Amino acid sequence: MSGRREANKRDKHKRIIEAAHRLFREKGFDKTTTNEIAAAAGVGTGTVFTYAPTKDDLLIQVFHKEVAFSIDSALPEAMEQASLIDRTIAFLDFFLAYFEQDIPLARALMRQLGYVQSEAQRDLVLDLFRRASLCLVEILEDGQKTGEVSADVSLETAAATMFAIFHLNIGPYLSGMINRKEFDASLREGLKAFKRGL
Repeated sequence: MSGRREANKRDKHKRIIEAAHRLFREKGFDKTTTNEIAAAAGVGTGTVFTYAPTKDDLLIQVFHKEVAFSIDSALPEAMEQASLIDRTIAFLDFFLAYFEQDIPLARALMRQLGYVQSEAQRDLVLDLFRRASLCLVEILEDGQKTGEVSADVSLETAAATMFAIFHLNIGPYLSGMINRKEFDASLREGLKAFKRGL
C-alpha cells in the first residue's frame, strides 16, 4: 500500500512540475498563477503547496528537473575541443542553450537564483552547482594532463571561479545589456584572464 501511495505522490509531483513548466513558457512566469498550475495538473491548489510552498519554488524545481540529469551529457562533446578554454566554453554552452530556449523565463530564473529563499531551493541549486563543478573539475584535470593547468591548483576552487565568470556574463546577456557576440567575447576573455593564473 505504501508503495502505491509513494508512486501516486511521485505522479502528482511530476504532473505539477510539467504543468508549471508548460504554463511558465506559454504565459510567462509572472502571469501564471498557482491555481492555474493546479488545474492544469489535475490537483487541488493545496496539493501544489504540499510540493512547492511558493511559485518561486516551482520555478527552481522545473530548472533542476530539466538540467540536473542532463549536465553530464554535455561533457563528452566538450572534451573533444582542442583547448582548456574551448572545452570550458563548450560545456558552459549547455547552460546558455537552455536559457536561450525562453529568455523571459530565464530572466525570472536568474532573479530567483540571485536570492534563494528557502532551504529546499538552496538544496536544489547547490545540487546543480555541484554537478556542474564536477564536470568543470574533469575539464581542469584534463588541462593538468596537457600542461594547461598547474599540478598544484585547487581544481574545486578553479571550477567554482570559472562558473562564476560565466554567471557574471550571463546576467548582462539575458537582460539585453550585451548581445550574443559580446557575451561570447567577454566570456572567453574572462576565462583567458583566469587561465593565466592557473
